[in-house]
Amino acid sequence: MIFQPDGYRLGARDAVILVNSSPEAYGRWLSSMIERTDRRIASPEEKIVFINAWNEWGEGNHLEPDLKRGRGYLEATREALLSSATRRSVS
Repeated sequence: MIFQPDGYRLGARDAVILVNSSPEAYGRWLSSMIERTDRRIASPEEKIVFINAWNEWGEGNHLEPDLKRGRGYLEATREALLSSATRRSVS
C-alpha cells in the first residue's frame, strides 16, 4: 500500500525518516496495513502487503534478528499475520 523510493539517499527533500522504531510499533503498523488491504482490495489474489527488506542494515531497515531486538521484528510479523488470519476465519 505504501511505496517510498529511497529518496533520502538520492537527496530528495521529501524523504521519510522514521526514528525510535520498535517491534511493537512495527507490528501495529503491519497489522494496520493488512487490515487496510483487506478492506480496500476485493480479490483475494490481489491482497498483497510487501515488506521492504530482510536485511537492509545500512539503512536501518531490517527484520533479520539482531543483538538489540533479537527476533522481535520476526515475531511481530508472525503475530500480525496470525491475528489477520484469525480475524478472517471468524468473519
